[in-house]
Amino acid sequence: MSALIEFDEVCKYYQMGDTTVKAADHITMKIEKGEFVAIVGQSGSGKSTCMNIIGCLDVPTHGVYRLNGRDVGPSFPASTGSSTAGSSVTVFSAPSPSAVPSVVSPPVVSVVPSVMYS
Repeated sequence: MSALIEFDEVCKYYQMGDTTVKAADHITMKIEKGEFVAIVGQSGSGKSTCMNIIGCLDVPTHGVYRLNGRDVGPSFPASTGSSTAGSSVTVFSAPSPSAVPSVVSPPVVSVVPSVMYS
């Protein structure tokens, strides 16, 4: 059985002039169906980048992202209709308390079956 969400050596790099910014660098992880996962880390550690890739808002520069065992693919967004059919990813994020700016509430990811209405 394949993982619900799987990153295999996922990287996201941006070019800023002569500098390459490594927003996410060689991330490998598996999230199984039914697992509750929090992505936490220091500012600039790649949390938002990972969430954008999980939510199909962005694609990795290198590596493979699989959703329900299917490669989301480098031809995103054109491929998402077929490669993620039957699932949608929803990302929930609570704001950090203003009294304690160094502590944030972790985002929650929910993958639920898509429902077609006619």
